[in-house]
This record gives sequence, C-alpha cells and structure tokens, in this order.
Amino acid sequence: MDPEIKAAFASLAKLVEDNSQSLQAEMAALREDVDRGFERVDQGFDRVEAATRRNTTSIAGGGAAIVALNRWAKQRDRLDTQRDRLDTKRDRELRDLRARLLKVERALKRRSG
Repeated sequence: MDPEIKAAFASLAKLVEDNSQSLQAEMAALREDVDRGFERVDQGFDRVEAATRRNTTSIAGGGAAIVALNRWAKQRDRLDTQRDRLDTKRDRELRDLRARLLKVERALKRRSG
C-alpha cells in the first residue's frame, strides 16, 4: 500500500478514535446530568410526600374532632330536650298551683269579707 494512503488511513483512524472518545466523554457527562436531575426530582417527590403526609394527618385529626363535636352536640340536644320537658312540666305545675292559690285566697276573702 502506498505510504500516503497508509498515512491517510492512520490519520482517519486517529480522527475516528478521537471523535469516539469525545462522544463517549460527552455522553458520560450527559448521563451524570440526567442522574443529578433525577436525584432532584426524587428529592422533590420526597418533599411532596412529606407535605402530603402532614396534610393527611391534619385532615384526619380535624375529622376526628368534628365527629367528637357532633357527638357532643347531639348529647347536648338530648339533654336540652329533656330539660325543656322538665321546664314545661314545672311551669304547668306552677300555673296550677297559682290558680289553686288564687281560688283559696278568693274563698278566704269571701268568708272574711
């Protein structure tokens, strides 16, 4: 083979080898960039997961508090209803006693007057 052609092939082989190494280095750098990007995304997901967990805990606690308040309100309503019934009965008895007392007072007034 001609020495010029051998030199051209050698030069071409070196060019291909240098280009290959350059591309491999560039691809490795890009792979590292992508890996770092995924790490940042994973960290973001971790933060979102932690916030979601806190919110879920707060919502569950609030729900339990609402259930307890509803239970208390129903119990208060029952007690208020019972008290209202007793108040109504007491008021009726007081009216009856007043009416009877007025009758007795009138009867005494007629006898003495």
